[in-house]
Amino acid sequence: MIGVALGLYVPLSKRLLGCILAFASGGLISALAIELAFNGAVELNHLGFGVGAAWSLVGSGFAIGAIIYSAFSRYLEQKGAAVRYPRAFANSFRAVANVTPRS
Repeated sequence: MIGVALGLYVPLSKRLLGCILAFASGGLISALAIELAFNGAVELNHLGFGVGAAWSLVGSGFAIGAIIYSAFSRYLEQKGAAVRYPRAFANSFRAVANVTPRS
């Protein structure tokens, strides 16, 4: 109830609200990843893998996924995907469309 009252009646800056939401979403993603990792390790253990081998497989799967995500994210960023600033978007658009700005 305290959180509801604070959320309704205390004005927050957009920056602070963004930080709170980023922290909360990171917590949710971490909880989901831990739950999935634990279930995966338990399943591998039931299939006959040792505890160390199961966790090694799960950990390497997470690491490979992180590397693939980072590589594709960097590639898309270099190609101009998800441009967050209007000026940068305009520059990217001009570069792709060969449009010169008006004088």
